[in-house]
Amino acid sequence: MKIPKKIAEKIQYDIALMAWDCCNPIAYFSGFRHIDGYENNAESAWQLTVDVLYRFIVCDLVEIPWKERVGGYDEKVHGPIFEVLRTKEPNGSFHVEWIDELCPTEFCKELIAKYDLVERVGYPDYQLCEPFVEELEALFEHSGVPWLDEPLLPLRPTSD
Repeated sequence: MKIPKKIAEKIQYDIALMAWDCCNPIAYFSGFRHIDGYENNAESAWQLTVDVLYRFIVCDLVEIPWKERVGGYDEKVHGPIFEVLRTKEPNGSFHVEWIDELCPTEFCKELIAKYDLVERVGYPDYQLCEPFVEELEALFEHSGVPWLDEPLLPLRPTSD
């Protein structure tokens, strides 16, 4: 696996939860802040959040409900959204009125069912599904957004 185990567990958990409902992007940020190496570094956690959400949209795993369904990343539709995400301060209250939630696509729901991810959500027996992570990594690679140690969309300083 290229994705570090704790990050893979968080990604799998978040995708499994989308079987029940859409989620707010801040939920990803909050969860990543509790992973070793990110807990005291809001900027790194925010960078990870932006990159994961970008991969999810590029790979057609999530969609923004109010946006026209375009099937994967479309610069015209999603470019302005990621420009905002790349310049938001990671500390404090993150709220962008027009990104209240991200919802699973049919493709995402199929992956959830294929790997029975909902059954894996329960604690304390939470189990990472390595075949799911391997398929996710292959999907990222095939879609041109492979898992890397450097940012896909580097954060930009905010202007005052």
